[in-house]
Amino acid sequence: KGDTDIDAHSYNNYLLHLRRMNRRQNGIATAAAVLREYARFRHINTDEWPVPRRQFVPTRYLRQNEIEAIRNAILNGEHPWRNIFIFDFLLGTGMRVDELLKLKWSDLDLEPVENGKHFERNGDARATCIIAMAKGNKSRTIPLTATAAEAAWRYARYVFGNKITARKLRLKRERVLDLTTRAAINYILSAAAAEAGLASLGVHPHMLRHTFAVYMVMKGCMTEHELQLYLGHSSIQTTERYMQFSSTETGGRVAGARLF
Repeated sequence: KGDTDIDAHSYNNYLLHLRRMNRRQNGIATAAAVLREYARFRHINTDEWPVPRRQFVPTRYLRQNEIEAIRNAILNGEHPWRNIFIFDFLLGTGMRVDELLKLKWSDLDLEPVENGKHFERNGDARATCIIAMAKGNKSRTIPLTATAAEAAWRYARYVFGNKITARKLRLKRERVLDLTTRAAINYILSAAAAEAGLASLGVHPHMLRHTFAVYMVMKGCMTEHELQLYLGHSSIQTTERYMQFSSTETGGRVAGARLF
């Protein structure tokens, strides 16, 4: 309501409204935290305002040692260059497997990586990726983490040779992968996990999406809304599950972030 100050009564009424709208418990807790922060900014005492508890929602994601074990298994297996790109790129972007299967070389802008500028802290130089015709037939452009940018550049040089440039790469309309089905990627990941002794984890492409989201939140690289846009979630409620991993430290940067 503009600059109108809120009080404990309006705060409680709003939380009650969210519950009646069947919002998830963690979403309510996030909304409550935002309202309390706003109230403190307006010098309103919130000591007596109830704080909704966050509900722990199990989200299966890979720990650092598990990531390294699977990567080693991939590098020691068949088609290591292609398969390590698949693993690192999914892990470094949180991309859906269908989005990766549709990815074309022309969707990638790797010029900052080629010129060694991807890690500039001013944010002006960053590799990007266009995710075309994603879920819901919506396209979006995302900045690439260091994990994803390096994976894409390594694989491009493997496929086209060391003389390939980022500008030439953007002219290539063919798909990045020679695979066409989810089942093929599922098999690559599950076989690598089994070889690493991690078959019980049930590793699949969407687990890498979960892992990306969890680490971005842990590192404070994105707010809830930024993560929603990055992952292409149509509803913020889908994103809320990851906020249980949020850290008090913020101010990270997506471009240049490393997941391992």
